[in-house]
Amino acid sequence: MFLRVSNLCAVAVAGVALAGVAIPAAAAPIGGLRSIAAPAGMQRSNVPALFRADATKTVTINAAGGKLVLPKAGSFTGFIAYTSNNAPSGTTITMSTSTTNTFHAPNPPSGTAVWYFQAMLNGNGVISFNPGKAGAKLGSKTLNPANSYTLYGFVPAYYGNQPVFTIAAGHPNAKGVLKFNSPFYQGAQLPTGTAVDIELAQN
Repeated sequence: MFLRVSNLCAVAVAGVALAGVAIPAAAAPIGGLRSIAAPAGMQRSNVPALFRADATKTVTINAAGGKLVLPKAGSFTGFIAYTSNNAPSGTTITMSTSTTNTFHAPNPPSGTAVWYFQAMLNGNGVISFNPGKAGAKLGSKTLNPANSYTLYGFVPAYYGNQPVFTIAAGHPNAKGVLKFNSPFYQGAQLPTGTAVDIELAQN
């Protein structure tokens, strides 16, 4: 049985939404984040402050769309693009990356995590990203072309250790570069003040 919710009110209550997929009621969704209602009886816990990581920076969200250039962690560099959105002027996002689990994030359901990302939008309300195309790129000399990789997203404040999205990143090229779909596209919605953890796992 699949659960698909795209109601903005559900997002404001649940605190998470990412892009364009049906969400299995008892399993992680495939693709980017999507609006999902919190499990019955679950109360939002206090959102933890961002943990200090290998690299941290805060940048402005452009309502016309743009790219989030990721802070470098070890030899990992890259970007996550996002589509046009309704972010009020002055909305920012704080991003941290690490090659170790500095954020105390949940373990991936399979594989071994090799890169960690935590982000939080700073402002008020829910930011909605319009339908459109947006990609992402992540590279490191430590990524092995012989292995495939998967991105897992978590929102511990609402869902604990349960992944809220899964993105198959495939195999890196000979230079150790992965290219995959951004979570922030196809109508993705993300509330401010909620920490989102993303991990890259080697399969």
